[in-house]
Amino acid sequence: MTLYGLVRRALRRRRREGLALALGVALGTGLVVALLVLRADLEQRTARAVAPLVVGAPGSPLQMVLSELLFVDEPAGRIPRTVLAELRAHPSTRVALPVARGDAFHGYPVVATEPSVTDGTWASLREGRVFAPAAREVVVGAAVARALDLRPDDRVELGHGREEAAHAEPELWLVVGVLAPTGGAVDRALFIGLEAFYGVPDHRAVVAREGESLTAVWLVPKAGMHHALLTGALRGRQDLTVAEAEVELGRLRRVMGRVDRLVLGLAGLSLLVALLGVAVSQHQAARSRRRELALLRAIGAGRRFVYGLVLAETAWICAVGATLGLALGHALVWIGGTWFEAQIGFRPELGWNHESVLVAVAVIVTGTLAGALAARGVYGLDVPAALDDA
Repeated sequence: MTLYGLVRRALRRRRREGLALALGVALGTGLVVALLVLRADLEQRTARAVAPLVVGAPGSPLQMVLSELLFVDEPAGRIPRTVLAELRAHPSTRVALPVARGDAFHGYPVVATEPSVTDGTWASLREGRVFAPAAREVVVGAAVARALDLRPDDRVELGHGREEAAHAEPELWLVVGVLAPTGGAVDRALFIGLEAFYGVPDHRAVVAREGESLTAVWLVPKAGMHHALLTGALRGRQDLTVAEAEVELGRLRRVMGRVDRLVLGLAGLSLLVALLGVAVSQHQAARSRRRELALLRAIGAGRRFVYGLVLAETAWICAVGATLGLALGHALVWIGGTWFEAQIGFRPELGWNHESVLVAVAVIVTGTLAGALAARGVYGLDVPAALDDA
């Protein structure tokens, strides 16, 4: 009988035990893979800020970056729209884009701004056209269009606030365009005109009482020293907060890194325990099968063949567990997507990354080596003694 046939027969005899071992490996692998997928998704989101600078109401710069550039938090406050003209007049400003938030659609933020949002600096159109400033028209990001199956000429009803409460006078907005994918927060937002935003009845009352306001202004400074000159000028103002995206995202990544290492360590520990279980099981199986293995030796099977039989069984269990773990890890991210969206403000996007594949390969190699060490007594099996003991 071939090595493959012997392995298959042995695994069939121990199918319950083998399945339990494979599921243990799958669970440990799945936890590690899920964490790696989440980390890769978060790193991608935080690596592509919409703008290098963002200006808003006094408060935490990190919170402003999270809310106004990544759209994972609520705006902290508002600034007068007149600030926009001041920023555009500054000699170090290349581009300034106003942003007003407050509405949402199926969990995705609605961003009120100017039609120049699609001029290529922030995003560009994939299909359709840009919204008219005062019309009930909306341009949707690539991820929103894909998730909600939206295309030009569809109509949507925007909700008020993160809870998406209905407006006093509900109105349908016409989808007129879809943005090209950017890999950043723009993909997960809907864009409307500022004048249309102010014209919504619920917003009109606030504008009449407090004046036109913005939640932020996205800024791109001119090249060279202008970045430092612009941030320096804005830091001296008490009525505004300026946040540098790269600086704040660097702080966020450092905090995330500490938590990430801790959780990954715990998940890795559970995987190690599962692999040790495989090694112990294979050691016990080899001891209980001494007569069977001795008979194989007696009829002419070499030491390497018998030892390879045990290694192949271990590798098969680890390979099945690692494969199931890859699928389980991605399934966990997909199942938990709704919870993440509700708690953090975004739905993780599934995607294969080289780290997940490397983990699966490492599980197979490490598990097989552990099984090899545990069953090393098979290589030096004393055939006469094993047959006499039986």
